[in-house]
Amino acid sequence: MTDRDPDRLVATWFDDLFGHGNYEVLDGLVTESVDYHGPQNIAPGETSGRDAIEDYVAVYRRAFPDISYEVEEVVAADGVVTARWSLQGTLESDLFGVESSGEVVTGHGISVFHLSDDGKFAEIWSQWDTLSLAQELDIVPAVE
Repeated sequence: MTDRDPDRLVATWFDDLFGHGNYEVLDGLVTESVDYHGPQNIAPGETSGRDAIEDYVAVYRRAFPDISYEVEEVVAADGVVTARWSLQGTLESDLFGVESSGEVVTGHGISVFHLSDDGKFAEIWSQWDTLSLAQELDIVPAVE
């Protein structure tokens, strides 16, 4: 496995790709057959392939054009990089059946990136607090 900086890889994923829509970074960041696994209650939870990742990110960028992430912690060992993060963005267009609200939402999550031998993301597991996000968007009522 190549010696790639885990902090830089994670920053490229969240800042360059999601935050700025720089899709060109995908070729150096993910394998052609990358598998993505995420929550299945708000978004499609599974997608595979570099082009599918680009399409997936594009959906989020259209819905949250001002999306920004703060990476709070990165831990790497044995070909696995784990990142704890938070996000903020304004829902400005529909997202997976959720109507645009113009509301600013926040979220917190963890992503686990499995690296290929050449140091690219081969498999990604992401989970985030979809219940709080759904409550912020008034999809489900908050418990009082």
